[in-house]
Amino acid sequence: MFVIDIEHRCIASTPPNCRYVALSYVWGKVEMLKHTCANSTFLRTPDSLCKSDLPTTIRDAMSLVENMGEKYLWVDALCIIQDSLMMQQTQIAKMDQIYAKALFTIVAAT
Repeated sequence: MFVIDIEHRCIASTPPNCRYVALSYVWGKVEMLKHTCANSTFLRTPDSLCKSDLPTTIRDAMSLVENMGEKYLWVDALCIIQDSLMMQQTQIAKMDQIYAKALFTIVAAT
């Protein structure tokens, strides 16, 4: 499983005993950054998310998590490789566990 590493502003593999916050939100109709096979290496580079055009909802969630002293955030668009059918199916099947194991879930309704 991947998470956003708040300190290093990049995607990271989930460390052992990882405490993370989850974000539940509506993607909307605007095209946004997604984790793909093509950009996976880039997104795992420190500060890559500073250089990326992230939706305000994700940026705000990252700020909230950082201000609360937590290190990791799970966001489906960035933590699931969107063009890997196998990963999508595996992660979608575990979605209930992902949210249940989160420290808490931020729900952005609009």
